[in-house]
Amino acid sequence: MKMKELCYALGISEAMGYRLKKDGMPTYSIEAAEKWRAKHLDTLRTKNHRSDGNTGKKAGVDAQAAITFDGCQSRQEVADRQGTDGPIDLLTERAMLARAQREGQEIKNEVARGTYAPIEILADVLADASQAVVDRLDQIPAGIARVCPDLPQAVRDLIMTTIAEARNEMVRKAVLAGMDALDPGDVQEDDGPP
Repeated sequence: MKMKELCYALGISEAMGYRLKKDGMPTYSIEAAEKWRAKHLDTLRTKNHRSDGNTGKKAGVDAQAAITFDGCQSRQEVADRQGTDGPIDLLTERAMLARAQREGQEIKNEVARGTYAPIEILADVLADASQAVVDRLDQIPAGIARVCPDLPQAVRDLIMTTIAEARNEMVRKAVLAGMDALDPGDVQEDDGPP
């Protein structure tokens, strides 16, 4: 058993735990350490008999919870093991904070590497590209009239209808892709002018 776990369960500091170990206290289990302390320590000088009622144990946290935390590989595991259905304890809150900080740093790293761009920049790039395509499509009727002046009107109408359908489909797909990327909570409805 780790000294940190044992000391936490006994409600003593690690320094006191090492001092008692030097004096002969067993450190392989909590029960053995408690028996040794009851036998070898003056009970009036232990935390259990303080006049102010301080027992040295942390309120609301049991020794097994501390051991479970120390047995986890990371604070992330603690956050994953404990659901957020009940009240959040300090360890869970710290794990959640560490996760948020890690995710924030990952985003900053991706931006620095050039593998991530904010949605506003992507929207501007898509709008510019779409506008360039629309400008080129709008030039097609003048080009046809210049190159093929004797082209029948039915063919011109078919070309223009196909171009209009393609442009509308491009806009529809772009809007749907943008809406799919947003969470429902991200969409803000405009109530009109204030």
